[in-house]
Amino acid sequence: MKRVCIERTGIRMSYSDKAVASMVQELPFLRTKYHELMHVFVYRNYVSERGRELGVQGFLRRVNIMMHCVSRLFEYLPLDRPQANLPNDESIVGAEIAAHAFLINVYGAIDNLAWVWVCEKSVRDEKGRAVKRGNVGFWRNNTIVRTSLPAELQTYLAERDKWLDYVADWRHPLAHRVPPYIPPYCVAPSNEDVYQELERKMLIQLSVGNVASYEEAKQKQKQLGCFRPWLQGSFSESGRPIRVHQQMLIDFVTTHEMGLKVGHALDPLRPEGEY
Repeated sequence: MKRVCIERTGIRMSYSDKAVASMVQELPFLRTKYHELMHVFVYRNYVSERGRELGVQGFLRRVNIMMHCVSRLFEYLPLDRPQANLPNDESIVGAEIAAHAFLINVYGAIDNLAWVWVCEKSVRDEKGRAVKRGNVGFWRNNTIVRTSLPAELQTYLAERDKWLDYVADWRHPLAHRVPPYIPPYCVAPSNEDVYQELERKMLIQLSVGNVASYEEAKQKQKQLGCFRPWLQGSFSESGRPIRVHQQMLIDFVTTHEMGLKVGHALDPLRPEGEY
């Protein structure tokens, strides 16, 4: 079932003209960024086959999926759609699928980068043993892996701990509990009472089998709403919603940047022009 959102103060759910212009400018360069990462992770001399698999078949394939997810989202929910022109159910579900696949693969891509580092640098724990699977990652609690990184990369990750927390906070509920949710439309607080009254009428009409009156009230509800680019995960766990177009672009760019940083740490003597 779809839950309609009621707009609350303190949450800006639409985009400014400047934000739209920035996203339109950034979107065509996603493939270029993917190709940059291909150059780094395909054309390097790997020490281990496991490292190669996780770099090429893991990290790069995830970034490719992410790139396509962003493109699909912008097709399903175009930025130039008038707010009063509500997207149909197919567009909403298509966008939710794109967001779900994207967010899962952002987490997986960062995890792949950590595994490439561990495999290629033969990282061991304080007793000289292989790092346990649950301890491999770039999150703040993955101290064995984080402390094995060059100081510059350690600092870089520490500065992005909040972003890494956000990635994990979204991934875990999506993978284990509820999928992401895009409301079909939002209702202004000034129209909330009218909306709720129509909701009560719909339930009454549905209970007596009056489908025509039910559909009539449903259409009146929609007329009260406008679309907002809002993505919500678990209503009890994920906290504030995110503006989905903007956040997915930010996440793609950050993953690209992190991939280049790890690539440079793996091959610090590689000519700068090859990154």
